[in-house]
Amino acid sequence: MEYDSRIFKRAMIALALMTLLTTELPYSDKAIIQHIVHFIASRFTDGASIYVTSIWAIPTIVASFWITFEIIRSKRFNINGFVIFMIMFFIIFPFIDKSTSFARSTFYMLNDGVNSIEMVDTSLHITDFDNEIEAFITLELKNYEELHDSIDIELILPKVTYECFEESTINIDTNHIAYSDGIAIIREQVTLTLSEGDDIDDLSVMKFRIHDYQILIQSETEKRLYIRNDRY
Repeated sequence: MEYDSRIFKRAMIALALMTLLTTELPYSDKAIIQHIVHFIASRFTDGASIYVTSIWAIPTIVASFWITFEIIRSKRFNINGFVIFMIMFFIIFPFIDKSTSFARSTFYMLNDGVNSIEMVDTSLHITDFDNEIEAFITLELKNYEELHDSIDIELILPKVTYECFEESTINIDTNHIAYSDGIAIIREQVTLTLSEGDDIDDLSVMKFRIHDYQILIQSETEKRLYIRNDRY
């Protein structure tokens, strides 16, 4: 079978499109495809962005195999198909992932102030602890230690909690920061006050986990708002 340029070009276009859709965007913990899934899901879940990994992960895996087999089928490279398969999954795809990660990091490095802060990960757990409602918060910020004395961080609770607690926001103490591999880690534990008439025994804290919360970072006159959800 001779080299089929049409099949090879189709595989390359699919590879470029897959990379574009699955690359995590700056100032977001989601790729374009995840934003699309989030938008669709939120239309049916009363504002909660329930993110089901298989919605995009399974098609991405299938697309990766399809692209690889199309390259093999095109006969573009005069080598064994198994070798092409190994190169794609152990060299090409990892290289693309590292390259897009580097490009995203460079984007932060070229900015300053709050725009240079990369929100690596966050978590919010509201739970019944020793007959009190506690909010356990963890924030991970990447490689921007020099900002920790001048930034203010505020967590805005999910709207679904407003009828349950007197607090709608939580101020994060940035005076105690741990560092691990260039990542600033901030942990906060806050006791929430139940609204008048609410009983701790009737409160189902699990329902809060599927809803969006927000992280607001401020430095002097600059601010940036991140929408977060522990389920995606």
